[in-house]
Amino acid sequence: MTAYCTDIDFTSNNTFIDSCLKNTEMCFNKEIRFKSNYDTDLLFKLTIGADDYRIAHKLYEKLRSISFIRVGYYKRNSYNTTLVVSVKKNLENKVKAVFKAYKLIIYYLGELKDSNFKQKGLIVATKFFLKSILGHNLEVKDDIVTGAILMSRGYKKRVNLIDESLRKDIKDEDALHEFDVFKQYLQNESKNDLAVMIPNRVIVYNNDTTTKKELDGILIFPNRKCNQIVLIEAKNIHQEPVKAIRQLNEIDALITDQFIEISPAEQFQGFDAIKVLNIKA
Repeated sequence: MTAYCTDIDFTSNNTFIDSCLKNTEMCFNKEIRFKSNYDTDLLFKLTIGADDYRIAHKLYEKLRSISFIRVGYYKRNSYNTTLVVSVKKNLENKVKAVFKAYKLIIYYLGELKDSNFKQKGLIVATKFFLKSILGHNLEVKDDIVTGAILMSRGYKKRVNLIDESLRKDIKDEDALHEFDVFKQYLQNESKNDLAVMIPNRVIVYNNDTTTKKELDGILIFPNRKCNQIVLIEAKNIHQEPVKAIRQLNEIDALITDQFIEISPAEQFQGFDAIKVLNIKA
């Protein structure tokens, strides 16, 4: 866009500014329309500290190269970098693009020096990824394990991390049972790969903020080709042996993306259940 300062009188004080404001050819007097080709409902902000600005720049460039991902950034007064990440507007198969972005983000979060930015980034990025699958806003509680969402590589390190993060003041038997079920499933996973762990309750909300569904834990293995996402439902009851399976299968109605493979819920020790989701390559 080219702007012209025509018919401007420079002969008196403040006339330059007054003339520019009255000149309809000036760019700041024209209406500028922005084309928002991104999904405003599936968007999150990731802030990276000033000491890791090189990592922030690398991540920005990598995200730009993913088809259908929309990314921008801005600098804060503290010199931190905030990335704004979304997907192309009206994209039917969002989850495939989001999963690629999520794997990149998880990798670069592992490179950050500041554990505070790493933890906050892990939470917002994981909620962004899960929203692309479940289609609704969700809340991750931290009343069982501190930190809400944890990340670790290695079989023993994963189990040790959730043990160390377990709150010491828990008296709720159901909460302790949910943690035990999560831990026992994790102990069955013998691969030493990266895992994002949510050993806390996850609440999925309707658009009117009423509770839609509740899960007792989620495991994400971002680098696997199968068993990538594991949903856990724990039931510390004996009256209804299939209740956990039934509740997990109700999640299917929320998942509409054709790139998600949904396995039927299966019984896992006693009256608990698991459901596995995979994202097609």
